[in-house]
Amino acid sequence: MYNEYQKILDNCLKDRDSFKHWAVRVMNSILERYGYSPISLGDYQEKIALWLNSMKYGPKDFTDNSLENFEESIAAAFADAFKEDTEKKTEKSPEDKRKREETAREKKEKREKTLSDNMPMLKAVLKQVPTKTAGGKIKTGLVGLLDTPSFGKLLCLTYVRKHIIELEHFLKGGKEGTVYFFLCQYAMSILKDRYHLGNEKFSFEEIYYIRALAKYFGPLSYEPTWIFIDEFQNYSLFELEILREVYPKAVFNFYGDFSQCIEEKGVKEADVVSSFGVNCYTINENYRNALEITQYINEKLGKDMYPIGIHGDVEEVQFDNCSFELNGRTAIIVKKIDSSVLNRLTGVLSYINLVNTSNMNLDYGKLNLVEIQNVKGLEFETAYVVEADMSTNERYVAYTRAINRLIVVQK
Repeated sequence: MYNEYQKILDNCLKDRDSFKHWAVRVMNSILERYGYSPISLGDYQEKIALWLNSMKYGPKDFTDNSLENFEESIAAAFADAFKEDTEKKTEKSPEDKRKREETAREKKEKREKTLSDNMPMLKAVLKQVPTKTAGGKIKTGLVGLLDTPSFGKLLCLTYVRKHIIELEHFLKGGKEGTVYFFLCQYAMSILKDRYHLGNEKFSFEEIYYIRALAKYFGPLSYEPTWIFIDEFQNYSLFELEILREVYPKAVFNFYGDFSQCIEEKGVKEADVVSSFGVNCYTINENYRNALEITQYINEKLGKDMYPIGIHGDVEEVQFDNCSFELNGRTAIIVKKIDSSVLNRLTGVLSYINLVNTSNMNLDYGKLNLVEIQNVKGLEFETAYVVEADMSTNERYVAYTRAINRLIVVQK
């Protein structure tokens, strides 16, 4: 699907104006948070530039100005500078045109004067020593200013103006990074609409962005470096190749166990060898599992591990005859936690600690119920493996979680 995404992105680059309208909507949404009406790109450039340029005026004398007066005046200037004129202008005669131009000039002069009169106040506020009200709230100085709505609007408009300048350069053929990333998101929205994926965020989005940015701007680094990737069997070949695009001079070291690949996107040994030309080295010693557990895995799953551990115990039982008991850290490992599993565990539900993505804390005083997708990296003195519907690799992962005692619960 990435090729389709890249094609959308390339088409957007060829017709940059098609992206402009979406970018303007993004900036409109920012302004709407502060109560401004959406206006055209040209108005943004003219009015924001005018407002920000007013900050170049030097300080003037002031006497009894206060932070409150500053807020009121600057808020009025905001409202005037960003007020959308929705009235249709018709010029019936040269006199109408002259009056309209005169009114526009007066508005501009008034706006510039209001802003220039209040910019020194901003500088003065920044120099004030903070004081507190009876309630303890800071009302003057820099901290007080940051707590005002006006300053939030100032930051908002500065942010919008920055992106307008970048967008303007981008539309003329520039390579502004921020705008291009917006474009990457825009292309993703088109792709998701095409496949009716809604607004949900998917894990593949970030890797698509990384590849698109690398293709557009080039690698992140040409420096020789070492990159070590643990559990690499869980990555797709696509993801690993993108890392090589980003770091073309890197030496990659992959560490993992192909038998523990239980992700749909996982990589195969032959793919890594052919794509990266790596040398493969195998470690067969098993330092985790008891002797009997290692031998059981070798026999049932066709492995060739050399046991180093102490003696332990392996037992096969039927689900209906299984008596779940605590023995040190104890786990019940299943393919998926659903009603059929919970119904079978009715008698011990009060002793269950549910381990999932939102709770990865193990309870030594309870039976830790965990799905196979969440059990990698964990180990238990005792593991009950409900192997129904598990693949060979999933059974391998589940069996190797048991240090001393493995109970294989059969259907």
